[in-house]
Amino acid sequence: MAKPPALEITNISKSFKGKIVLRDVNILWEEGILGLIGPNGAGKSTLIKIISTLIRSNKGSIRIFGKNVTKESLQVRKKIGVLHENPVFHPNLRVLSSLTWIGELRGLTSTEANRHTLELLNYFRLDSAINLRIKELSAGMKQKYGLIQATIGTPPLIILDEPTSNLDPDSRNKYESYIRRLKKENNCDFLISSHVLDELDRICDGFVFLFQGAVVESGKRNNKLKKPSSLRFRILCDNPSDIMQIIIEKGLIIESVEEKSILVLTKDLNELLDIYPVLKNTVSEKEIEIVQLESKISTLYRELSNKMQRRE
Repeated sequence: MAKPPALEITNISKSFKGKIVLRDVNILWEEGILGLIGPNGAGKSTLIKIISTLIRSNKGSIRIFGKNVTKESLQVRKKIGVLHENPVFHPNLRVLSSLTWIGELRGLTSTEANRHTLELLNYFRLDSAINLRIKELSAGMKQKYGLIQATIGTPPLIILDEPTSNLDPDSRNKYESYIRRLKKENNCDFLISSHVLDELDRICDGFVFLFQGAVVESGKRNNKLKKPSSLRFRILCDNPSDIMQIIIEKGLIIESVEEKSILVLTKDLNELLDIYPVLKNTVSEKEIEIVQLESKISTLYRELSNKMQRRE
């Protein structure tokens, strides 16, 4: 028998005091890592709260592995692990004992939960805090605690809202490796909402773009992210300031400027080829190189945001 979709959202709408927050949201995600992106106020966190059974929608339905989140909420909660944005944990709980208890709630034996908790605490370098109360943890340590409580026992669907908030670079790298491992070794599926688009770009299999409570774009990575309307190129040269004005005058979009390179967006490769001789002459005898880059979520995010803002 085929596995039901990890997440099936049908015509979900939600309003607060007459203000529409979500309108007819439809998402079908079979498996893998789904990125949920959109500007502030798009409705991402509200949608996550509905999916995780914290609040109810005004209309529509959601199924997780075939289970209705409203009518079968207890069964759904057994299948999900959640880290909300700005989570609040009981301040007097101790790290090790509370995480072990969560593991037991997810079906692990006491011994298994304790072992799994210690492994994760050690992995995220939180082992020195095992006997501390949550109120004694720093912001970064609380975020690591939140990641562990969402994933201990490897629930089939893991929902993360801004998961790398307050994490240092090393911890962010560990988080990404951990997500990949859970997907590969435990077949966990994910819904991850984040404004850190480069991180989503490295780990997600597909995305949904929300704008003002509605889905304006969605799809699997191979179908969407490799075919944006803009192509991305990195122009390598010793002094980017020498060629910036030429690029701007020719109508190409500069995404970013680094010490010895410029990241450029263009809808037509010929536009870049046409100005290459001019760029070459400008830098005289110095080397200049143009490298095409893979499409990124950030490219589509920018394009979709600009498109939707022009419609307003």
